[in-house]
This record gives sequence, structure tokens and C-alpha cells, in this order.
Amino acid sequence: MTAAIPNELELDALREIANVGCGNAATALSRMVGGKRVQIDVPRVLPPRPDSLLPLVEGEGAVVAAALEIEGGITGQMLLVWPEQDARELIALMGADVDGGSDPRHSALAELANVVCSACLTGIASLTGLQLQPTPPELLSGTGLEIVEGFLPAERAERAAVVLEARFHAVHVPPLSGRFFVIPDRAGLSRLMRAIGL
Repeated sequence: MTAAIPNELELDALREIANVGCGNAATALSRMVGGKRVQIDVPRVLPPRPDSLLPLVEGEGAVVAAALEIEGGITGQMLLVWPEQDARELIALMGADVDGGSDPRHSALAELANVVCSACLTGIASLTGLQLQPTPPELLSGTGLEIVEGFLPAERAERAAVVLEARFHAVHVPPLSGRFFVIPDRAGLSRLMRAIGL
């Protein structure tokens, strides 16, 4: 991959990589919430800028997030984001105690993030042959703006190549949703492209 902006062939390849990884993640999330059906939107490829992420993470609303680093064959970051109420519902579906509705940053949510992100990277690894693993998740809470600015500051955005984004929907009453972001560094994106022959 020679250009800073992926060409159409590379964008198609990235969408397929994201689709496989997020499909694995959706299956893992379904198992974690008692077999509830989990759907994902078609993954999108976005520029690595805070203003491209902010409209997707509730803006001024309260959210809960899990941030992880990608290690191994590529480097980069992963971010899972839920509206705060959806995070509470997810914890309840997992059968975990949320202490009467207090802080939703529960160990169960960290475990869920670890399992889901590991599943995503396993899917990407199966497609590319790269060895990938996530670091332990860091749990964050605040407004969408606070999460995005903390996760993707200017110096990190400069190192990032693209943002792979997908929305999850858990079939539940009320329905639950969240966002999943995979943000490979520029060098990591080049390795991804080489691994699939581009």
C-alpha cells in the first residue's frame, strides 16, 4: 500500500477484513449475552480523525468504552463503545451484579471486551495469516467527546491509517447497540495489505 489514502481495491479489501473480524466478534458477543442474536452493520472505512468518530459515539451523551492495543503482526488500537444504559443492560444479560445500577465499569464488561476483541483479531488472523492479540482492556467512561479525544489524540491520529467501524445490534428488549472500531497504524495497514496480496 503506497498511498496515504487507500484506493478502491484496498478499501474493498479492508471492508472484507473488517467484515470477517466483526462477524467473529458478533458471534462471541452473542455467546457472552446468553445466545441473544447479535447483528452487525456493514463495516465502514473512515478517516482517522476525531470528527469522523464523534458522531458515532453519542457526541455529548454518556458512554462506556473499552480501549485496547493490537500487538503482534500489526500494531494499532481497538475501541468498543456503548451508550451507558446499553452497557448496564449488557452486564445484566451476562448475569453480573451492577450494584444497584452504579458504575457500569464492571469486570464483566472488561471480560466481554477482551473476548470480543480477541475474536475479532482471530478472524482477521485467519484471513491474513498474521499473529494478532489484544492487550488487556482499559475501561473508560464519560461523554463521547471525552472518549474520542482521549483515545485518538492528534499524535495518534497522525500514526493511524484508517478507522474500520461497525455497529452491533443485540436483539433484546429494549434493543442494545454499540460501536466497534479497529484502527491499524500505517505500518500495520501496509502489512495487512501485503498479507492478502495487495
